[in-house]
Amino acid sequence: MKKLFTLVAVALMAGGAYAQTTVNDGETITGDLLATALAGGTEATIQIAEGATVSVNSLSEDGETTKLAIPEGASVAFVGQGEGATLKFPESLDITGTHQYIRFENVTIVDDGCQYFINQPSDALPCTVGELSLKGVTINGLERSLVRFQNTGAAQEITHLVIDDCVISNQGSGNYAFIRANNAAYTIGTVDITNSTFSTFQHNFMEMGGANITAVNVSKSTFYNVIGDGRYLMDFKGVATNVSLTDVVLAKTYAASTSRGIRTDGTVTTTNTYVSSDFVLDRYPFAEGTVITEPALTAAELFQDVENGDFTIMEESLSQLGDPRWIETPSGIDGVTVGEPVDEDAPVYNLSGQRVSKDTK
Repeated sequence: MKKLFTLVAVALMAGGAYAQTTVNDGETITGDLLATALAGGTEATIQIAEGATVSVNSLSEDGETTKLAIPEGASVAFVGQGEGATLKFPESLDITGTHQYIRFENVTIVDDGCQYFINQPSDALPCTVGELSLKGVTINGLERSLVRFQNTGAAQEITHLVIDDCVISNQGSGNYAFIRANNAAYTIGTVDITNSTFSTFQHNFMEMGGANITAVNVSKSTFYNVIGDGRYLMDFKGVATNVSLTDVVLAKTYAASTSRGIRTDGTVTTTNTYVSSDFVLDRYPFAEGTVITEPALTAAELFQDVENGDFTIMEESLSQLGDPRWIETPSGIDGVTVGEPVDEDAPVYNLSGQRVSKDTK
């Protein structure tokens, strides 16, 4: 059988063999590829060549497209090389089993029919994932959920969910929350969201009623046109989940007058969080004085060009809030940051909005 990949390096690391495998344009990341990449070890990095578009799925004995399953005990990172690396998912990713980490870095993820990026179905066996992370990831048009644990009695756990330096747009047309796990058998221990933009979300951002989730920490992120009719920004009904929002911008609700805020039995802590005048919450609003509401601006007044996805803040007093990719340089260049940011610890982006090294900007 013709190989659909190039094995470029294998080195020894603590815990077993560690492999790097490069996948090129038009190829497919299959279960056979992962097994070969792991080479009997427990860790592998799948490198997607610069500019390559590859599919992520396995094949049945009849040649039908099926879910790609991360092998039991394996930890895998999917990493784009340079610009334009794209992963197409005709089926969801199967994370059944035990995995130290599953990571996606510097890639565009495409819903090519999967609807859910991860969907553990009602007959799923248990899963335990130490870290699920998306860093430098772009997703546009995910029909349903990023993560869905679906009505199963089997324990499903992600100890740490990380979303960093991501742009995720146009989610939820299939009427599902972005993150959905609403059963006592489910655990998503801590969620950390940083340096990211979320625009046009048509359902709940998070729906975790009854599940085990300790904390959600959101910082330096921008939300635009989110929360569907009668839905919540975050819903932890019956759970004492602690939520913190720091340097966050919340602008315009998707449902004009029936969107809801954060429901939790825990605490909600806000620091330097701005709420636009058209981010209207019918229930569970932020307590008076806990968020910034002045100057009272609509999203269209706040951002440079919402119709074309430019969320540069035009109001100087608020310009250091939200996703750092929209913070202008002192020289006043419009759009994404191309020079040294005001915050020296913030990421640096090129004119395409992609994160780059400060040494190569």
